[in-house]
Amino acid sequence: MRKFGLAVLAALFALPVLADDKIGIFETIYQSSVSFDETAAAIEAAAADSALQLHGSLDVRVPDDAQQAKVFVLTSPDYIEAARAEVPRTISA
Repeated sequence: MRKFGLAVLAALFALPVLADDKIGIFETIYQSSVSFDETAAAIEAAAADSALQLHGSLDVRVPDDAQQAKVFVLTSPDYIEAARAEVPRTISA
């Protein structure tokens, strides 16, 4: 039983090593020096001028307007085409 436990543990630690930095879901957080509305407009304009496709956005609401957030859904047609060439069992982060 101990060997099985070690094998499972080794497999779990190996999974991140097998992930490819070029394939996955990525998130970047930046701090803006302008207003929330100006920042959201700048993101929309940058997406429009890029190769990315903006599928939509959603204003996130919190009680008492304690925070402001907006989620943008973007994809890259080039990335999607490259991902189609990968085997279905590709490990992604």
